Amino acid sequence: MYSNQINIVNSEKLNEILVLDMLEYITKKKDLKLEELKISILVNDISNNMLENIKEIAKIYKKINIVTNHIRQFKKLEKDFFEQEGIIITINNNKRKSLSKSNIILNVDFPNELINKYTIFDEAIIINLRGNIKIDKKRFSGININDYEIDFDYFDEFDYEKQMLYDKKDIYEAEFYNNQPFKYNRIAIKKNQVKIVKLLGNKNEI
Repeated sequence: MYSNQINIVNSEKLNEILVLDMLEYITKKKDLKLEELKISILVNDISNNMLENIKEIAKIYKKINIVTNHIRQFKKLEKDFFEQEGIIITINNNKRKSLSKSNIILNVDFPNELINKYTIFDEAIIINLRGNIKIDKKRFSGININDYEIDFDYFDEFDYEKQMLYDKKDIYEAEFYNNQPFKYNRIAIKKNQVKIVKLLGNKNEI
């Protein structure tokens, strides 16, 4: 289907657009102080959307840590962020220390077997943008988010007799997502009043 340029709706594209909303939802629901949070981002292959996300996250949350197997590639990003944006981020890949004090972990593309090689803060909140991640650590008592629910105010023509067969996030991605730059997709999110209504973990939810 990809080779025939058929758009497959699986929420992955929308997930990246909604990262900032997910983080804001968590901080409000958990009443977390922004200045005390340490956010780690697990990423090996960075998209333009995630690059823009990281810039915005760093402006809001200050203590940003990127964990990657591609240290050399991301060191240039670290330098560019500081010189062009005045944003300080750290780049590392220490399996014992990188995630041991992170309150929120944004897992962009680490698979199950890789993330479980790291020491993870017992009460961390993990957001898995590609889902289906299980944390094997016995002491882990945090929230491991693999899915979410949204609501939005705008509906175009749609066969709503079949509406119950689809998640709203899949409907939204099919209706609204396009290859516009990140900032235009963020404008559309606000215009259509898209909001996170639930973050779903393996054993619990927010």
